[in-house]
Amino acid sequence: MSKDKESSFKDDLRDIWPSEGMCCEVVGCTGPILKTHAKYTAHWKLKHVTQINIFSCPHKCKQKYAEKCKMNRHLKLMHKYNTDMVSAIEIPVSKEENMHYVCPGNVLYRKVSKVNTEASDAAMKARQDYIREQNLPVRVQPSGDLQVCRGHYVDFNNNLTEA
Repeated sequence: MSKDKESSFKDDLRDIWPSEGMCCEVVGCTGPILKTHAKYTAHWKLKHVTQINIFSCPHKCKQKYAEKCKMNRHLKLMHKYNTDMVSAIEIPVSKEENMHYVCPGNVLYRKVSKVNTEASDAAMKARQDYIREQNLPVRVQPSGDLQVCRGHYVDFNNNLTEA
């Protein structure tokens, strides 16, 4: 296999978010290891944005939360709302200064997106063409994708082996 094909395969299979997670890169921020991008986003919104949305309970308890999901949980547990009632009620929201704000400095928010889908699609097509050329035991799906038969897998070098 050529070096270009091998590097395109590795690029195509790279993780969008590190599987072991990562700590916040902001100096002075002592948050936990963030296992998913969703947790990273929630952390960023709570710690590195100067003003945040505050959701206030519409009842007399006057409970406030920075996350809407926590307000929804409060309404369900404390006020015995069901899911339909929670989605129907209008929850008062206001912007307030973030008292837990940590200045990110030069660190930018990490966006997760597929940057180059053309290269990814081309690499997948190259793998499928290679598998077809080698007459490996595969099933063609209705979408045109290839599925290796049960008990087999194709490794990075496109060698078919038994599991």
